[in-house]
Amino acid sequence: MNQPNWSMTAQQTEQQQNNNSLVQLNNLFELRKPEFATALKDIMTPDYFRRLVMTAMTSNPKLARCSQASIYESALTSAQLGLEPNTPLGEAYLIPYGNKCSFQIGRNGWIKLAYRTGLVKYVNALPVYEGEEFVWQPGNDPEVIHKPDVNIDPKAELITAYAWVVLNDGTRVYEVLRKRDWQKIRAATKGNGPGWKEYPERMICRSALKRLIRTRLPVNEFFVQQEPVPTVETKPEPVEIDESTGEILTPQAKFDAMLEAELVSQADDKGVRQDGAEQKTPARDDAESNIKLTAEQFWNELKALCEFWKQSFDKDQVKHLIKQQYGENVTLSKLNTNSRHEVLNTIERMFKENQLLMEEDNVSY
Repeated sequence: MNQPNWSMTAQQTEQQQNNNSLVQLNNLFELRKPEFATALKDIMTPDYFRRLVMTAMTSNPKLARCSQASIYESALTSAQLGLEPNTPLGEAYLIPYGNKCSFQIGRNGWIKLAYRTGLVKYVNALPVYEGEEFVWQPGNDPEVIHKPDVNIDPKAELITAYAWVVLNDGTRVYEVLRKRDWQKIRAATKGNGPGWKEYPERMICRSALKRLIRTRLPVNEFFVQQEPVPTVETKPEPVEIDESTGEILTPQAKFDAMLEAELVSQADDKGVRQDGAEQKTPARDDAESNIKLTAEQFWNELKALCEFWKQSFDKDQVKHLIKQQYGENVTLSKLNTNSRHEVLNTIERMFKENQLLMEEDNVSY
């Protein structure tokens, strides 16, 4: 008697789940097509961009298993910056970390943003190896003298990397990463991934480019709309505690809940949503637009945020933030639920902004 092929059954089940995720994601992109059109402007069409994302999902099953909310948020960021994700151009990447999709700008993406400022006529970066002549003169009139050795020993130690831009007026602007700088950057990456292990010279050059372009050129204007657009985040509905299990939900669940609420709001009279899922009505507090958040739940949620973003925000910082937003005599205990949620949202926005300045990149180019 033949035994059932449990391995094949598991594979088929996993494939079916991935296919379902792709269908739902495609429906979500169709639903959000106007928002992507606004973000992309005339750089590329929403349909072309959607195909890029769907191709990335089918090429990497791990991406397909990420939460739709994180995929949506990462894709929207890529669209707002006008960068093509996961293509040979190396402009941007959608990368899976567990069940969360993370967006990262590639080497050529940073270069593209630099040229987009209209201030630059040349951008480049080079690694420096032990044995090569390298002179760095910082100051008001900075200068870098580097004579690369094309016959350098393949085992030569990687010392540093530097990036430079030539502005339209001929001025050169440099960024040099000392060894301790890039070692700190590498240590901060998520898992010290394959990019750093296999292509350290590319990663260091990319880090130098990123730091130069992000801190010396006016590219911040391209990041202004990196938060979800207002039609999606008008009233975010963060879910802090699962009423049935008592589980403290992760920060990512807040975004999932936000999308869920938006889809529910657009359901037809029969309760059928545009993504094909069954409409669910969340339990809400009629007195406020957010689910009730006690002081204890606030601190638990803040702890989860800190763990998720790998950043810190202590009680003194919370007190200072509350005073800034609500006045000198206001404390956490005096805030209502909406205000407490707003404080958490502000902290998370700060974490996201910090993340853009931190070198937590894990892709080669």
